[in-house]
Formats: sequence, C-alpha cells, structure tokens
Amino acid sequence: MADMSKPESLPSFPGHFRLSPEFRLLAACSWVAPSSLEQDQAEKIVSLCNECTDWGAFTALVNRHEVSALVYAALRKHADNRFPNNVREKLKGRSEQVRRQALLHAAELVRLIRKFAGHGIEVLPLKGVMLSLQLFGDPGMRHSRDMDLMVKLEDLDRTDRLLEAEGYRRIFPGTGMTARQRRYLVSKNYHYEYLHERLGLHLELHWRCELWTPEQSEELWGQCRPVDWMGVRIKCPAEDALLLFLSDHGARHKWMRLKWLGDVAMLLSRQRPAECDDLLAIARRLDLTLILAQTALLTHWLYGIRLSEPLLTLIIREKSAFALATEALDAMLGAEGYRFLNGLRDMRYSMCLKKTISHYTALKRLLISPTDFEEFPLPDSLFWLYYPLRPILWIKRHI
Repeated sequence: MADMSKPESLPSFPGHFRLSPEFRLLAACSWVAPSSLEQDQAEKIVSLCNECTDWGAFTALVNRHEVSALVYAALRKHADNRFPNNVREKLKGRSEQVRRQALLHAAELVRLIRKFAGHGIEVLPLKGVMLSLQLFGDPGMRHSRDMDLMVKLEDLDRTDRLLEAEGYRRIFPGTGMTARQRRYLVSKNYHYEYLHERLGLHLELHWRCELWTPEQSEELWGQCRPVDWMGVRIKCPAEDALLLFLSDHGARHKWMRLKWLGDVAMLLSRQRPAECDDLLAIARRLDLTLILAQTALLTHWLYGIRLSEPLLTLIIREKSAFALATEALDAMLGAEGYRFLNGLRDMRYSMCLKKTISHYTALKRLLISPTDFEEFPLPDSLFWLYYPLRPILWIKRHI
C-alpha cells in the first residue's frame, strides 16, 4: 500500500474509507513497479502478507479485480514462501486460464488484422493482448474477457460484413434494425458486439470512444504508431494517448476494477516531468483534463505515484477531481451489483466527466437505448414513440 505522504496542497486520502490488509496487498501486487520503486514494492508485499489474515477474501478480491496473473507473478517473485499453498494453487490455475485466453485472442487478432488489411481496413486494437504487450512485454499478463477493435466510421459497414463472413454473429444490436434505428445508433452509440460461437470469443467493434467527438477520435488515430508483432504490423497508441484512453475508460466505469488503475499507474510512473506538457496538451484536445486529474489522484493514493508539478497543479485546479476520485473509491471498494439509485448516480457522474459535452448532449444520447429497438420494435414512422417510452422501458429493465 502506498505511503500517504503528499504535498500539503494535494487532497488527502478520504478518511472514511478503510483499506483492509487484503485490499492493500491486492494493490501492491496489481502492477509492475519501475526499477526505482521495485524494492519498496517488494517490502510492502512481504509486510502485507504477514498482515493478511483472510486469504479467502484476498482471492475473492483478486477475482473481482481481474489481476490473477499479475498477483501470482508478484507473490512468487517477492514473497514466494509467505502465502498459503491453497492460495498459490488457485492463483496459478487462474493465471494459466488468463494465459490460455490470451493465446486465443492473440492468434485471432493477428488473423483478423491480416484479413482486414487485405481489404484495406485499418484496425486499432484497444486494451487486450496488445496493451499487455506494451506494458509488460508479455501478452498474457492481463485478464481480457473480450477483444476490442476500433475502425474508422467509413469502414464500419465493410468491417461488420467481414466479421459476419468470418463466423462472428452480431449480438448487439440485433440484425433487424430499420434504417432510422441504424442511423440513430451509429450517431449516438459507439460500438457493436459480436460472438464467435465456435471459438467462444466475444468481440466489440468500436468506431469511436464513448462521448468523444469525431475530431477527438481522429486525434487518437493520429497518436498511433506501428508495431511489428507475429508477422503483422499493428497500430498501437503512443504512451501519452494510451494513458489518456485508459484513463477515460477506467473513469467511465468508476474504476471498479483495480487492473485498470494499475495499468495507468505503470504509465504515470514512467512519465518524466519534461514530457508532461505534451500529455496535458493532448488531454486538453481530448477534453480529458478532469479525468486525468481524477486518475492521477487515485494512483497517488493507492500506488504512491510521485506526480510531477504540472499534474499536481492540474489536480488542484480541477476542483471536481477530489469528489470524482472519492466516488470512484466508493465503487472500487463497495459490493458489486446494480441498484436503481446507483444507476441514477452513475448517470450524473458520467455527465460530469467531460466539460465540453453539455448535459443536453449527454441526456439526448440516453433518451433512446438501442436495446429498446429489440424489446419494443417499431416501424420508422413511429420512431418518435421511443422518446416517451424510454423512461418506462428503462425502469422495467432495471427494477
């Protein structure tokens, strides 16, 4: 667990949260510290292994936060004789599952990129095995439930047809959309979902990030660089853009999985003060300065990341960063599960994250859900009925 020492002006870790030894051990094991902090990480892990009394709770936390491969590697490296054998076997088995899934994802990713390249379609892998490779030099260190790919909007229809030809069935949205429904979905949503039943593999196809403008999505593409891996050339975001994309993704999910914050902690720990101006410039163009401030504060609290002066100044200037970070801690440490009031709070939280997106724009996106098209199909002539029906269908779905 991180030392809570900090500059006087930086907001303190909220005192009403209690971090158990099991959670602090989880945090200490959920990233790979840079060489300058490796000894400190090792000492924390050994000390917290001695404090940990509920190893069942610890393994449950590992599963919830999806960091089994990282935790197993960290415990074996720094505290090999200080945790129970039954915990070792559980972590080893889960780590091996993660690696097998990564092998499947890697092989399929390379196959699809080759297929798309043959049709002149550029693909940007998001998270998954390529992120694991970028962060750890090992594609099997991150738990990934599905594959996430991004294409440009003009290539969406061709990519959709190619995926169908390659054995992927689109499960969201369904195939029965009307022309009006499809136009609405493409303009207000950001991804399709697919299932390859033979491979048991889920895939999400993005054409932008949630609540990003077309210009901001183009900025992300412009911040990519080619990586040669397994005989193919793959686009990957450069480190500043990657850090900001991951911050946006984690913030939108209220950082409910510690694996997301550990990824960003690694990238922030590599930041040199001289490079911070470039990071902040990209953050301003992507409207992610508030999210970056929230993220940096969380990594300081939970990982002890020493923040550069520009990031300290950003956190102090972004007045909402403390409240948003506190809300994220509540989600990260609280019990999982959906409740009606949580849904309303999450809606309010999401509308606060990007300053240039008006509440009207965010609410307009929420007025109709593509799920409504499947649950209550209407012809295009009655499309307007989805607006008054939306609250009824939303309440029916979530209560």
